[in-house]
Amino acid sequence: MQVNAEGKPDGEEKDSKEWKGLESVSNEVAKAALKINNAHQQYYKDIDGLLEYVTNMHQQFLDLKEADQDPMSNSSVMQSLTRTIERIKEAVSKISSNHKELHSSISKIGKAIDKNFVTDDHIMSKEDVLDTSKQDALMEIICEHLLRLGCIDVGKTLIKEAELKWDESRLEPFTELNQILRACRDHNLDPAMQWVKRHKSALDARSSPLEFMLHRIKFISLLQDDEHQALEYARHFGKLQKLMACFLFSKNGRLSTSPYATFLSPNIWMEVCDVIVSDACAMMGLSSESSLAISLNAGCLAATSLLMLKSQLKYPHLHDVWSNADELPIEIDLGSKYHFHSAFACPVMRSRSSDTNPPMRLSCGHAISKEAVNKLLTGSKMKCPYCPQETRRDEPKELYF
Repeated sequence: MQVNAEGKPDGEEKDSKEWKGLESVSNEVAKAALKINNAHQQYYKDIDGLLEYVTNMHQQFLDLKEADQDPMSNSSVMQSLTRTIERIKEAVSKISSNHKELHSSISKIGKAIDKNFVTDDHIMSKEDVLDTSKQDALMEIICEHLLRLGCIDVGKTLIKEAELKWDESRLEPFTELNQILRACRDHNLDPAMQWVKRHKSALDARSSPLEFMLHRIKFISLLQDDEHQALEYARHFGKLQKLMACFLFSKNGRLSTSPYATFLSPNIWMEVCDVIVSDACAMMGLSSESSLAISLNAGCLAATSLLMLKSQLKYPHLHDVWSNADELPIEIDLGSKYHFHSAFACPVMRSRSSDTNPPMRLSCGHAISKEAVNKLLTGSKMKCPYCPQETRRDEPKELYF
């Protein structure tokens, strides 16, 4: 066991340093949080005082107008108005000054992290990931992400500067999608309803619940205002019959405490937006979630494992373990959310297949990797590792999952 100058094991000294580093960062976070909380309380107090003062001034103006007097000719009112303007300027200046102090406190957190934790993250990247041959693909992914977010102008600018071959017809669906989402966030269903009517056949083909969800929101909204309109609306859309029991609760004003209360939640609009994005992207041939977001989130989940791997690579011959193959040196489970397709693991080589090492089907029906086939071939034939049948060199066929 290696020990330091004080006779402590190196691991214990490292743990002690990391713990002190965590305490330092935690203290800075606590200080910043306290200052932010105090600042917010002071902001509310100052703003409430200004609102009360302005309200009094407004009332003075109204009183003078009712008395057929011109407020602008009243010297006392003008003096009060001048003082009000000065107080507002003072409050704004004070808030600005406090904000600078808050920014200083928050920046100390970053400095404490940089001081106590040194992150060597070279193990988490490969130099050839962003080479020139892949720049266009990267720009495509970034542009698609911006367009999904509704940053149409920014996306168009990047497309132009990156010299990507995107025509206007490819941008139109994103523009329309974001207009629909903005309307839904403002609780306006009309654009979404019109979009559903135009794409009804495609939505029905993928069994989308979007049409029912939109009509359900409309029905519940009408039910809260006018039961007769809600009933007429339900008659024109047969699937709403399953919601007829809502009338039993709406008459007594108990809809918010009924089994249908979830339909009144603001979250229902977020669910509708998610379904709209999923359906629209499916019809555009895209995944329901941004490729850039998926890549970044997967990278963040894998970061801890990769950093742990670096700490284990203590021997010189293991330093380039990643750079020698087009795959990760260890298996990292990102959860079922990031399982997009089947993966084949060769039972002979104990490794996962790749574009350069695809799975191959032997004449007997068993499957092994191309690398395993090459290793097992002796002359023009090979024997299956799982059965006695032999396979000729030209018989293995590539498998596609």
